[in-house]
Amino acid sequence: VEPVQATLEAYVQGHTTAMSVGDTPGAFLNSVFYVATSFWAGTKLSVWRERYAPARRLMEEHGHINFLSHISQWEKNVSLLTGTGDSPVSEIEGVKNIQEGNPHISYTQALQ
Repeated sequence: VEPVQATLEAYVQGHTTAMSVGDTPGAFLNSVFYVATSFWAGTKLSVWRERYAPARRLMEEHGHINFLSHISQWEKNVSLLTGTGDSPVSEIEGVKNIQEGNPHISYTQALQ
């Protein structure tokens, strides 16, 4: 777990650097990796949600639905694991539009 935890700071720096030069897709890609790696690094789920929230908020503000739809699935999984069931994934209009009629998402939901 420790080598994975060591990569988290690199994703934070990558996000900061990308945002400073106006590379929002690069910044959001670093955020996606940060969210996923943070989960696999064994971060407590309550701490993970705190780390996830700013990334989600920023992606919503900039309208990056593609990246948002990816990390929203992580949010849904954490909500299921914690038993809170309060994942607002379905409230995100852009994500809902992507999910409707998407055979890949329909297939994924069928597997759940």
